[in-house]
Amino acid sequence: MIQIDIGLWMGMVQDEIRLVSTTFREKGLKRFGRVLLVGAALIFASRFLVYSPASRKLSNLSQELAIAKTTADHSDRYKDIKNQLEFAYSQMPATQDRATWLSDAVKDALRAEGIVASQFMPPSEEEQNGVLSQSINVTVYAKFSEFMGFLHRLEKLKPLPVVTQIDLTKKSTPMGRNEISCTISTLILTERY
Repeated sequence: MIQIDIGLWMGMVQDEIRLVSTTFREKGLKRFGRVLLVGAALIFASRFLVYSPASRKLSNLSQELAIAKTTADHSDRYKDIKNQLEFAYSQMPATQDRATWLSDAVKDALRAEGIVASQFMPPSEEEQNGVLSQSINVTVYAKFSEFMGFLHRLEKLKPLPVVTQIDLTKKSTPMGRNEISCTISTLILTERY
């Protein structure tokens, strides 16, 4: 490791300062005026022509870098929110399928379980703030196990319909049959972002 003798360097600097000050005293400040003026002009010129533009450019680049970092952070957040929104859209029927989707899905689930609807009302719609709520009322006579199979099929559907109400009445004849009325609903977005 190199050791630096600070005392030696300080002595050299003090000797140089003494030499300059004695030279100024002997020769006079007038003799060095032009050199000092040119030196001062060069210092100011380098400051204003070299350092200041580079400093401004560095400041501008720093601001642009900060903006780019903020944009990247917001971009990641935007992508997360967009993915969540697309997932929510995938869980809802498409707007163009709104007329038949719910009734077709319920009919298919009933057919798959061998259940015949005794009453099948057309879908009713309510629209509020760009969201369309569609509901259908169905009345069936079925065994409880058959109806549970029907509900299980509805739960597997994508997009998902929701059973909002079930009324079950046990009938004595025929044995094991129940009268079941249910309301099945779904949400459809009329405005997508």
